[in-house]
Amino acid sequence: MWRGVILDFCRLAVYFFCFVSCLLTGQVKEKKILRAEDYPLWGTLSVDALSDKGGWVSFYMRYENGSDTLFVTDTSTRRRFVFPKAKNGQFNGEAVFACLDKEKNFKLIYLPNGKMQSFEGVSAYKFSGNQKYLLLERYDERKHKYLEIRKPTGEWVKTIERINQWELSPSGTSLLYATTDENMNSVVLLNLEDKPISTLITQSASFVFSALVWHEKALSIAWMSVAEGREPQIQIYNIGNREFFTLEPEKMIGFPKSMQVNSKLLRSLRIASEGRSIFFNLQMKDVQASPPPVQVWNSADTMLYPTREMTGGNDYVDRVAVWFPEKGMFLQLTNKEQSKLLLAGNGRFAVTNNPLEEEPQFRENAVRDFYITDLETNIKELLLKAQSGANGQLLASPDGKYIGYFRDGDWWTYNLFTKKHINLSSNLGVLCYDTATGEPFGNPGWEDKDSSMLVYDQYDIWKLDPDGKAIRLTNGRESGTVFRVVETTDEQSVKLYQNGYTAGRFDSNTGWVISSRHLVSGATAFYEYNQDKGIRLLDGGAFRVRQLVKAVAVNGYAYTTESYDCSPSLYYKKVGRAKSVPLFESNLQQKHFRWGSEKLISYDAPDGQHLQGILYYPAGYEPTKKYPLIVHIYQKQSHNYHQYHNPSTANNRGFNITDYTARGYFVLLADIVYEKGKVGMSAVECVSSAVKTALKEKAIDADRLGLIGHSFGGYETNYIITQTNLFATAVSGAGISDLVSSYLSYNTNNSMSNMWRLESFPYQMGGSLHEITNVYLESSPVLHAKDITTPLLSWSGEADNQVNAFQSIAFYNALRRLGKKHIMLLYPKEGHVLMNSGNRKDLSTKIREWFDYYLNNASAVDWMEPDFTPR
Repeated sequence: MWRGVILDFCRLAVYFFCFVSCLLTGQVKEKKILRAEDYPLWGTLSVDALSDKGGWVSFYMRYENGSDTLFVTDTSTRRRFVFPKAKNGQFNGEAVFACLDKEKNFKLIYLPNGKMQSFEGVSAYKFSGNQKYLLLERYDERKHKYLEIRKPTGEWVKTIERINQWELSPSGTSLLYATTDENMNSVVLLNLEDKPISTLITQSASFVFSALVWHEKALSIAWMSVAEGREPQIQIYNIGNREFFTLEPEKMIGFPKSMQVNSKLLRSLRIASEGRSIFFNLQMKDVQASPPPVQVWNSADTMLYPTREMTGGNDYVDRVAVWFPEKGMFLQLTNKEQSKLLLAGNGRFAVTNNPLEEEPQFRENAVRDFYITDLETNIKELLLKAQSGANGQLLASPDGKYIGYFRDGDWWTYNLFTKKHINLSSNLGVLCYDTATGEPFGNPGWEDKDSSMLVYDQYDIWKLDPDGKAIRLTNGRESGTVFRVVETTDEQSVKLYQNGYTAGRFDSNTGWVISSRHLVSGATAFYEYNQDKGIRLLDGGAFRVRQLVKAVAVNGYAYTTESYDCSPSLYYKKVGRAKSVPLFESNLQQKHFRWGSEKLISYDAPDGQHLQGILYYPAGYEPTKKYPLIVHIYQKQSHNYHQYHNPSTANNRGFNITDYTARGYFVLLADIVYEKGKVGMSAVECVSSAVKTALKEKAIDADRLGLIGHSFGGYETNYIITQTNLFATAVSGAGISDLVSSYLSYNTNNSMSNMWRLESFPYQMGGSLHEITNVYLESSPVLHAKDITTPLLSWSGEADNQVNAFQSIAFYNALRRLGKKHIMLLYPKEGHVLMNSGNRKDLSTKIREWFDYYLNNASAVDWMEPDFTPR
């Protein structure tokens, strides 16, 4: 008791001394004003990796000028090693760390004593899975690739000359490689145990070997064999019984004469079914090389002409085939009529569909019939009729028992062996999809052995038993908190092969990680979940927790925390310990500068729905002063609360929050929700409501309001200024101005017309142009340009494939004809966002000068004058 009293007295004494000292000396250091020349000091903290037992963590500080630095820190002692301009860091156990720099210099450091070795000219490297060997890929003076095998401490063991390709086994304890010299080509298997032992698998003087692949359990290996004047072959070797098989197309019954193995797709081979089958791609032998003299666009075409020209048409798209070496059997699985493939049941079942089945149709994801083929019997049956082809709405389970799919608002399973369909979510009492978009909230994966499927509702995580039992793992709905699963291992991630997805695998015994975000306060947190102990908090609070990385061998986690006025810091937390260990604080220089702050504001949409916005206060804020406000719009942005923003003048959209708060602006990010058929007016009403609430802050000058948006936000900006004179000026980037021409245009980014985008989310017109023509006309800013009184700056990339630059040009011509105050910036060779660093800086500068002129009484700049010609 007395010890506590004494400590409290000491603290009070220290505080009193500090207070009196400040009063007496008056030496409270004034913070500096943040200026553009200070911005290069800021970097971005990125967590890289944890050692297996969590003893060390690696992380980066990345800078806009490219002066990146890699750090390695002891999570107990905080001892640190620094590697300027390094990348590709890897731990080997707890004692060894390695990395490469941009000049291909390889660094190998022994962590206990800091001893370091360097090797020049290393293009790639890996450690063996048993941590006994280091593999360095290098090139000799004749530019021939070779592989050095060394001890993790650097001692040379073996050199493999003239190597073409090398692949470690899934466990990392065996090496498969192919070599080529003047006389002989070889495939070799090298055991990386106590002493590396080589096994020659095959040799050929004429065939070159490539596309090496392992079975996921290392039961077998396969590769492609290519020789001039011969059709490409596939070979497979069974490691257990040493059986060797070769697929020779010209001798294989059923192999299509017009096609050949596609030997250029080095990642297309997949060994499945315990090594008894191998999947690969076929390509047409003869493909039309020269363009036709005339383009023929037929309104009944299943593919738009540009898409057909780009892909070669469905006639020339690669097909997928399977070969059963032991049976000597070949099956072509996809064709013109069934061109897409999902493998299920660990390769026993092939699910195929035709994405062009309903064409011409005008949704983003066409519905189509899915068929399933049992490859052991070659029996094909209808699996699902008129099912959406959207990514993430039909996935194979990781252990091969089920197919999970989203249909008619619910999650279903199909048992591959009983052939039963079961609706898993119909009795949950909550929706598993977003009513605005119709899209499911998500399905992160399955528990081990396919015991249950994990799915989301708006707030919570559910565990759905394939036989119908449902368990809610979290209680987010009651508190307004969104819970989601966090992937921390490769096993937990979704896998893609060909066009089909296999869901991630989660182990309920060892557990997995869950994140949360409170919708009102914006607070975030991370939790660890396992079946026995339930959910345990790792860290969280009135800040943002991000970038969580888990140690492999212990329940230890590295992660960052941040808020708008607190630069990201790195922490390490071991489950069972009360406190996290602080390891690194980024951007320490911030404490010397004035900085803004943030708060959430609440307001209502026209339908009464409660919305939020983030209001950022200017650096050095004084309540008695008056400041301008810039409103940034898109759709919903309140989820960015507590996000730190490095100051920058080189943003790819020309706008940076901290750049503006540093120069005396309020910034508001406003959430917007939409009524179908009234998307533009919804933006007007939601933004007006947000601004009305923001203006309760008396320091905001209602006569100095600016508006800015890009892409869909650019469209919203264009429309808003046709309906209200609330804003003194506006900036629109890559925004649609004419919904009619946009609806009828072709989007090369997704090889589709824009019709689906305007009919559904986000534009939500609610029907086709010819069904509700008046809605498209009423929603087109260009047709209301005469009502604009707000000076507008617009910009676009001349090569924008997402929103054609014509949209900005059309608006410019309309405003020019009407004599409105408007300037358009058009950047040659740029797309939807700017990639050239010089152009980024130019755009950021011009937007800043524009706002300063209209909102901060700055003088006009030369580029704002008529007939200005850039020099």
